[in-house]
Amino acid sequence: MTGVAGVAIHSVRMQLRLVLRRLGSLAPLLINPLYVVVFFGAVAAHRPSAELLTSLGLTAFVMAAWGHAVFTASHVIDEERFSGTMEVNLTAPAGYLVSLVVRIVTVTVLAAPVIAEVAVVGLLTHGTGLVIRVPFQFFVAVLTCLAGCAAGALLLSGLLVLVRGARTLQNALTYPFYLLGGLILPHFSLPEGLRQLSDAFFLTWAVEGLRAAAAGSPGGWRDLGLAAALAVASGAAGTLMLQRVLLRLRRGEVRFHD
Repeated sequence: MTGVAGVAIHSVRMQLRLVLRRLGSLAPLLINPLYVVVFFGAVAAHRPSAELLTSLGLTAFVMAAWGHAVFTASHVIDEERFSGTMEVNLTAPAGYLVSLVVRIVTVTVLAAPVIAEVAVVGLLTHGTGLVIRVPFQFFVAVLTCLAGCAAGALLLSGLLVLVRGARTLQNALTYPFYLLGGLILPHFSLPEGLRQLSDAFFLTWAVEGLRAAAAGSPGGWRDLGLAAALAVASGAAGTLMLQRVLLRLRRGEVRFHD
């Protein structure tokens, strides 16, 4: 198979092989049980309801998904740069952009099983898994969240190509975004300037959509629609940024190494 489809399929296979060889790339997902235990433990003395535990579990899932997306962006870029394959791959005019996008998306969506991990940890520690009132809407919400995280990883990857030490920068792109996305505090309680930024961040609405679907509360589809629109915009902007950055690399305007 040739063309864009062939490049995409090859990129998926290659990235899955790399993941199996280097399981450290899934490290952020392995930390997720600790999030769940800490969150559940913080409210254990108050005999929390299953609904509250579900909300906390979903928070842990989204934190893991976003952290994994940021880690993915830096890992793929650093891997390309320091293995010396980026210079070679840039000789493919359009194929490399497709390959890079597909590889980032492939690794990001591997966060999907974390939702089951959250349910199992909750069941083992507190005797209750996730309570989902509207299963189909919840399924759509999970997909929307993962798609948005992949789009965010694409947007960040263009920035990470331009800087040295992408792994260092990734640490600054995780916890502040947890706050911005309403994972630490409700986004409506943020100061005015931050709240406006939060309203423009897909994660804010993806989290609201997840919680609404789990609780069966109204407004969930509206939140998911906003999250999906912002995710599409982020993905388009990320792809465009990568295209521009790769063009600068080909022109020699950006150094591959220090």
